[in-house]
Amino acid sequence: MDKPNGKRWAWLAPAVFVVACLAYALSQGLVIQEVATPWGGSVTFGERQSKPNKDPLASSGPSKSSGDAPTPGRDQPPPADTVQPDPAVGPWSATRGDVVVEVTKVENQGGHLRIDATVTNGTDDSLTVPLFKNVTAVDEGGRAYEADPFSGSWVETISSGQSLSGTIEFEGLYEVGPGVLDVSFARLYGSAAPSGGVVVTGIARP
Repeated sequence: MDKPNGKRWAWLAPAVFVVACLAYALSQGLVIQEVATPWGGSVTFGERQSKPNKDPLASSGPSKSSGDAPTPGRDQPPPADTVQPDPAVGPWSATRGDVVVEVTKVENQGGHLRIDATVTNGTDDSLTVPLFKNVTAVDEGGRAYEADPFSGSWVETISSGQSLSGTIEFEGLYEVGPGVLDVSFARLYGSAAPSGGVVVTGIARP
């Protein structure tokens, strides 16, 4: 029987050593760098380097939470100016026959003109004062504004001997700022209505 050849098995111990080192390195999460071996070589181990985060969604600046208060002038538009000028208070009046028209207040509602008016019917019959194409306001610059028949609170028919008050709103944006108005009631309808209508002049506007 042959004797074991020592040279044949001489490599076994170093190989076992290297395998043991590799197993240890992998179990510890290390990478091979440098370590000495029994035959004069070396194997190296070191900590694994983490890769940098290349997430394109990552921001280099501080994040803004949804609960942060918005910054006025940047995150929100400036608030609209809701301050309305004080109304001009009358009365201003005009008379035609037995009919008296009185404007008691003038308001600027977001650039739109609105008046409070009262008509007193002193005739012997009912009187009708329509708004559509019949009541017009003209400012000092000659700009005309037609009454809106679908807005305000105006009742067109007034019984004999009665007074009726209501609100008239006018179409279109008018020139904002103090000035004067003339308000024309072009036609009054009724069997005893005076001809020619009624114009109230010199009405202050805000």
